[in-house]
Amino acid sequence: MSRSRQPALLLVLIALVFMAACGADEPADLVRGVGIIHHMLQPDVISQSTFAVAFQDPNPSQFVSFIFSEMGALEWPATETDIGVDVADVRDRLLVFTTDGVAIVARQPDLRLGRQVVVSFDDDRGLIIVEGFEDPTRSAVLRREWVLPDVNPAPGVRALYQANQQAGMSCQAF
Repeated sequence: MSRSRQPALLLVLIALVFMAACGADEPADLVRGVGIIHHMLQPDVISQSTFAVAFQDPNPSQFVSFIFSEMGALEWPATETDIGVDVADVRDRLLVFTTDGVAIVARQPDLRLGRQVVVSFDDDRGLIIVEGFEDPTRSAVLRREWVLPDVNPAPGVRALYQANQQAGMSCQAF
């Protein structure tokens, strides 16, 4: 390896070590709760969601309102206790779980709850903001921001949306 590449490689290694160390103190249950929202934001997941039909030009606040609505509630992953199998056997098989014992709430911490993940938004920047709190009266212990992806609905999703709408289900919580 040439001498000119050594400093660049060293900087990359230092950055990787620093990034790994930064996440080491984040509580695993809150990280899993944040991961649920990240999963729901994946283009292949959103394209299967009635969200992809409900809004013509969606923004982050509409996404957050949707996932806490009646229609959106149908699309949340099951909790670990809902699965009915040994979680240790399936956790590594790309299945997504919500985290039991950690509340997931919209917009701001709920002071009546303990450990929680708060899903908010910044429409001006086009971001979904997700923060994990060990105590809702203190600062967040972790924070992630993701851009709301632009997707097209998968086949059949429009019919599902229409059926939910005819059943009187709301697609916005606020």
